[in-house]
Amino acid sequence: NELEDLPSLFLARIRLLCTRVQALRNNGETARALAVAREIEGVLELLLPGTAEYDESIMHGTFACALAYAAVGDMQTAHDFSARSVPHARRLLGKVSGALNTISTHGVITSRFESTAALDQLLNVDVQAGGVFRGPEEFQMHRVHICRARVHMLLRDEIAEENLRNTETAKVSQDLTDVYAKSFALGYLPQAAASSLLLGALNTVHDLEIALNWFSKSIVCAGRARQQETLLSAQSNFAQLERQKHGVTDRGTALAVSALDLMLASLSSESSPDTSLRMNLLRPAMAQMVCYLANASDGRAEQTYHTFPSLMPFFTDRSLKILREDRPSHCSVDCLKIRNFDIYAY
Repeated sequence: NELEDLPSLFLARIRLLCTRVQALRNNGETARALAVAREIEGVLELLLPGTAEYDESIMHGTFACALAYAAVGDMQTAHDFSARSVPHARRLLGKVSGALNTISTHGVITSRFESTAALDQLLNVDVQAGGVFRGPEEFQMHRVHICRARVHMLLRDEIAEENLRNTETAKVSQDLTDVYAKSFALGYLPQAAASSLLLGALNTVHDLEIALNWFSKSIVCAGRARQQETLLSAQSNFAQLERQKHGVTDRGTALAVSALDLMLASLSSESSPDTSLRMNLLRPAMAQMVCYLANASDGRAEQTYHTFPSLMPFFTDRSLKILREDRPSHCSVDCLKIRNFDIYAY
């Protein structure tokens, strides 16, 4: 009897650890989330196929590992784990909560490398998931994931024909606005934060004032939902656009400081922060915040620059007030270089 209970005990253990990974990741404690993910990996090695709990255990465990590795910047390992979760999640669609989100998240991770392939995966999920049980929160996040791949196609100029690009821009804006309105009204704050972040990124090309409005909504929703990664992205994006539109302001400086503090906190447990994978993700945004604070005559700019020597190639000189046009923003798969901005839309 005790041996028969083991699969259920393993599943309960994995779900508990997965919840810890989510909580730590949302709180910006990425190194601790990775430590828990490695504990999950150990439990996964003990699982034997053939039990009713096997698919669910593998799905939840590999999904959590993918999130943890993505948060620290190891995108290839994150992609490998999310790919492992997909076959199990497909078998559980309509039976277990979280199956749709697992498959959908694999599409999001794929979009960091290739937008078209990611969109194909996400739309395929939508067709296959038709008529099966989907919680409303999970479904709205799946819509966000589809829109994210579409936004990245637009911002990476993967749609060359102007009329098609304009039509797609209007459609994805309408879809994201609908997701935001429904999610905010129903209290689904992570979905509202993510959709408004994407709307801000999309409008960065067309109207800075509208983009600032959407980034401000994302800041509010992400802060209330304790979604630290989204909050960091929205604050960094807002500060960049604020300086371009209005110059150095008190609110822009406050958000630049807050974004920088979140970045530094997420790097605090790294043994070599400046050369870590996490820093690879954050470096373009950190350089932007250092530049903003240098223009605000804030001493934290110089202090951060000395702490992280890898920021040097981003600046034209030691004043830290001007970023190089050929700065290596491409080193971060999360960064979209739009004109003189380094925009984060994850």
